[in-house]
Amino acid sequence: MLEATQRERWIANTLAGLAEAARLRGDTERAAVLLADARERYASRADALGVADVDERLRALLSAR
Repeated sequence: MLEATQRERWIANTLAGLAEAARLRGDTERAAVLLADARERYASRADALGVADVDERLRALLSAR
């Protein structure tokens, strides 16, 4: 639904939230995929804070495996 808005930061934020939900369900593979997509979208908008946040979440996710 958000894809149609072409608002990359909104989409990235939503993906990061969905990744958190996937992580809480124990689906770390899906969470990693969603975080990677969110990271790309933040990077495409030169959002360094968004990229850094997603990188931190991804590191935490991967270290918890």
